Amino acid sequence: MFLSYDMYRSFESTENTENEALKAPRADDFYDFLRRMPVDEPEMLACSDAHIFLNRFEFMNILWKVRTGMEVDPEWTDEEEVRHWHEHEVAERARMDSLVAELCGKNNPFLWQVAGLHQLKSRLQELNNPEERQAYLEQQKEKVKDYHYLVTVADKIYADLLAEESSETYKLPEGEAADIFRSSRGTHDLEHYLNERFPLEEK
Repeated sequence: MFLSYDMYRSFESTENTENEALKAPRADDFYDFLRRMPVDEPEMLACSDAHIFLNRFEFMNILWKVRTGMEVDPEWTDEEEVRHWHEHEVAERARMDSLVAELCGKNNPFLWQVAGLHQLKSRLQELNNPEERQAYLEQQKEKVKDYHYLVTVADKIYADLLAEESSETYKLPEGEAADIFRSSRGTHDLEHYLNERFPLEEK
């Protein structure tokens, strides 16, 4: 509820101009409630509104403070521009990771890891070089390495992207990750939730 209020307060202030509370700046301790929430617990996903919280969590207004624009050099080729944008976004993500750790009192909390998978497909699509794609994928998998299923989800997002681009079926590489994915569907609360209820990527 707090994050939804934070997200929509600017819009509401233009609709309800008489509400002085909406015009006031946020208190310095506004986000302190995150330190009291179990943001590092997978069980949080059992909540029916978990997807709403994750959306608000990922796009908290305070995160815009560390987001910056990037000047584009007209001399860059298309490939150079994509590479610079990617480098810029990686640095920006690192700043957001640091701020989230400060707000939550935990480094790379579980729910932030889940939220981070939302944009994995679009980030990979921006990269045309297979080596750069693989390097970025490995970076993201390193962040979720404590949860084998999330590693598997990251692999599947990439596999599905390759399948879309090649217009042919792509099989997950054989190994532990593929075995976990096959055996876990519907057999564990977290895996079941992510597979059947939580939209990790647009269909």
